[in-house]
Amino acid sequence: MDVFETIYTLRSIRKFKKIPVEREKIFKLIEAATKAPNASFTEPWHFIVVQDENTKKKFTPLYAEAFRLYQSQRRIITDEIKKRLEKAKHFAENIHEVPVMIFVLMDPSTRAVKEGFLNELVLQSMYGSIFPAIQNLMLAARALGLGSVLTTLLNFYEEDVKKILRVPESIRLVAMVGVGYPAVKFSQPRRSPVDKFLHWEKW
Repeated sequence: MDVFETIYTLRSIRKFKKIPVEREKIFKLIEAATKAPNASFTEPWHFIVVQDENTKKKFTPLYAEAFRLYQSQRRIITDEIKKRLEKAKHFAENIHEVPVMIFVLMDPSTRAVKEGFLNELVLQSMYGSIFPAIQNLMLAARALGLGSVLTTLLNFYEEDVKKILRVPESIRLVAMVGVGYPAVKFSQPRRSPVDKFLHWEKW
């Protein structure tokens, strides 16, 4: 698949077929993720793949509550937003139906070991290594005919998530990427014209 077609048709998929994703394809996604550029060759990423039904169900109440808290802060709700929220709510209450949950985590110690110090500025800069890895993962999924969706809502309950997954205290949760065979067709997402965001030389 042409790289631009992969990019232009990458969209959040929240409806999946009840078909297991082959382990070799999951491995390929993680392999693609680890090819991402990263600061000072720190490779700060870790990935936990969850497919067990009982484990996935433990995240549903956490995600549903995080979604409720997030939406309760909204002040402007149009009819279009309301429609999207209904779909998002259904996803939140049934997140355990996602075939594969890939938890993306960050190990801050990799930078500290490399450079001998770690402060908040350095810590924040490490996300610049993690999110390109996530984008690689999602693009690889698209190229393999798999749908994906990125969410950070479970970060509301990071400690609970880490406890379920037995993650060491020093490791940080960055995001969760849901992956599976899509129950909807891939298509180009609606976007505003590039000129709205593009500035040459100055703002």
